[in-house]
Amino acid sequence: MNIIQIKNHLLRGENVLLYNRNVSICYPQLKDEFPCILLGEPLPLKFKLIKCIQKVSGDEFSSLEKMNIPQLRDTLVSKIKDKRIVILFNQFERLTRNSADFYHSLHQSGKVVYMCSFQASFKQEIYGFYQSFQLINKEEYESQTGKHDINISYAVYVFLGIVCFLIYLKISMSATMSSVLIGATWFALIIFRTLIYVGGRV
Repeated sequence: MNIIQIKNHLLRGENVLLYNRNVSICYPQLKDEFPCILLGEPLPLKFKLIKCIQKVSGDEFSSLEKMNIPQLRDTLVSKIKDKRIVILFNQFERLTRNSADFYHSLHQSGKVVYMCSFQASFKQEIYGFYQSFQLINKEEYESQTGKHDINISYAVYVFLGIVCFLIYLKISMSATMSSVLIGATWFALIIFRTLIYVGGRV
């Protein structure tokens, strides 16, 4: 793991992602150069936000727990002022769509960058947030998971969609040709989209 490379990304305001690592190992090497907050894991979101605010401002927990998440976000951004903080957490794969969108919005404020790690596949719904990260040990990830291999799933889905189209067409020959073609096309598209959805969540 190249700590200099990680620092360079963080200095440029770029999020950093590691595969199969514990980010707490890097914390001692970063905290002297960056204002860092080590969360351990990203959820529950409200509790983690309160922890961030306490680290930045020293506010009491009792005064923060009454706030909702948007209020906590605004408080954190205002307390950071003109600095940029680095938030570290493991288990990136635990993020939900809502929590990923929230953490992403903090990054887009220009006040927060992340150093995260993951060990398992994550939901397709957080892929947009994932795209804002630089995967440091990409070669290791690809060699251990085979994710660099060509993904033939879509070709298989198209083939299955065509098969379903032909089956539907065959059993619907008694109807007029136009209605059969329209119905078969819609049926094939539904099968195709269903397979993409199911395949993306495996």
